[in-house]
Amino acid sequence: MGRRGPDPRPALVTWAMHPADIEATTARAAAEGVDAGTVESWSRNAPDGALLQWRVAMNASMPMGGLQPFLIDWGSTPHPSTNPALGTIALAGLSFESPDPDILEHTLTALGMTDLPPIRFGLVPTITADIKTPNGRITLR
Repeated sequence: MGRRGPDPRPALVTWAMHPADIEATTARAAAEGVDAGTVESWSRNAPDGALLQWRVAMNASMPMGGLQPFLIDWGSTPHPSTNPALGTIALAGLSFESPDPDILEHTLTALGMTDLPPIRFGLVPTITADIKTPNGRITLR
């Protein structure tokens, strides 16, 4: 999380999609005129010393103010939301506000999203995520 510009409050600035096939998704998106970036391998050591590895495709220009997601393939690394110390965390809802909802819809479709979340017109690109946590539901914007 973070926020660009002078507003010091935390905010969602982008989000991730987990496609079934990251290479096929980036190729399909490119054919539709959407630059999803190049697939790269990333890694880090967890606090317990275990090596975590995953692959990411990201357009560093953060198109549409971050509304275009980056793509991630966790490979054999467990998804962070499955950490037993955190309890069960799940995405309960996702929605967007965009100055150009039609372009965002085209982008998400080109990235393979078939069940599109609500996309409303808004002057400022905004991501809203509703998260179920062990302590109740929270909304992040």
